[in-house]
Amino acid sequence: MNILKKCNALSITFLLIGASITTPAIAVDPFSSPVEGNDWNALKGSYQHKTWTLNKTKIFDKNAIDLNRNTPIWDADDGVDVRPVTYGQVVYVDKDNKGFVIIRHSSPNNNFYSGYMHMDGISVYEGQHVNSSTVIGEVSNLGVDLPSVFSGPNHLHFGLYIGTYFENMASRLRSVDLETSGFSFAEGYTFK
Repeated sequence: MNILKKCNALSITFLLIGASITTPAIAVDPFSSPVEGNDWNALKGSYQHKTWTLNKTKIFDKNAIDLNRNTPIWDADDGVDVRPVTYGQVVYVDKDNKGFVIIRHSSPNNNFYSGYMHMDGISVYEGQHVNSSTVIGEVSNLGVDLPSVFSGPNHLHFGLYIGTYFENMASRLRSVDLETSGFSFAEGYTFK
């Protein structure tokens, strides 16, 4: 892939209820972009990126990004293959409502998660082990085309999350700021 570089152990600091804490280092090598190419815009801080609930898991999504190509052709990124950022195990799949996949990644110090939303053609299942060459779905606007949601162009809603995910148990995931956290694959994105 064009945006494939080694990423050393990374310590992510963020504010939680007024206190600064540092998460354990994420030390999985190497990371790759979920989509090929370096012509992607990364919209962060969208008004639709907020806290939401998946089963009993609270997802704090304010740092997730929407990846969309800046081309003169509307929806030129429709059908682009989506791949995991690194090796992991699929823990959640929604093929119908929002086209959402969550993958748990393990490092020597902790687990972290990656989330991919608004995909068609999801080809993975819960429990499956995947790597950065596995196609997990295709960029679309599934879930964005609902009457209750602003209908926008095809894009990939993407985030890296720290925390825990347990199916049907109270848990929480918090998105990491990809622009400032030092992930090398994000260096090719144009953040807006």
